Amino acid sequence: MSDLGQAVFIPRLVAHMRTVAPGIRVVTVDRSFKDAQEAMALGHIDLAIGMFLNFDKDFYQQRLFQESYVAMVRVNHPDIRNTLDAGKFLRAEHVAYSPTAGSHAAFEAEVDDFFHRHDVHRKVAVRLAHSLGLAQIIASSDLVACVPSRLAATMLTEPDIRTFPLPFETTALPVSQLWHLRFRNDEGHKWLRSVIYELFQETALPDFAKS
Repeated sequence: MSDLGQAVFIPRLVAHMRTVAPGIRVVTVDRSFKDAQEAMALGHIDLAIGMFLNFDKDFYQQRLFQESYVAMVRVNHPDIRNTLDAGKFLRAEHVAYSPTAGSHAAFEAEVDDFFHRHDVHRKVAVRLAHSLGLAQIIASSDLVACVPSRLAATMLTEPDIRTFPLPFETTALPVSQLWHLRFRNDEGHKWLRSVIYELFQETALPDFAKS
């Protein structure tokens, strides 16, 4: 999983595991599509969790929930106060968040298409591969960041940040867990998959986190 996935999934998963299976050791890695698939085929990684669209046919996939994006800005932004309309979004300077894992490139393409349709050049001041520090960047600048809603929810402890719906339609992306066929009938693996599904399926999520 990416650092986004670690922020969203791991606190809840670890808290649960410490209660039901305290002997379990949890390890996260952040790999490219190609490297993740190779490591899973070799049995070095049990699961991939995130927004994945291009895994090979030797993998099984179980959808957990649909994810949508929101715009994140500082509370005292000079142009974005009570609403975020298309004009304000097009005028703003942006932070582009593009982690290695996942399918955020598909969302970024939709944002770029929105600017193209309005014949406006998108001003990207910062491009980030990781979410660490993103909240502080937004809180101390007039930049706008488009991030998955559940990542934004983990950052709202920062008092100087607020979120808005995007001023255009985007495609909701499926967040899934994936595993290689070698683990299909492994009892321990089946247990792990069931735990993650029970914790993070759409109906199990808190109301504030639902798309």
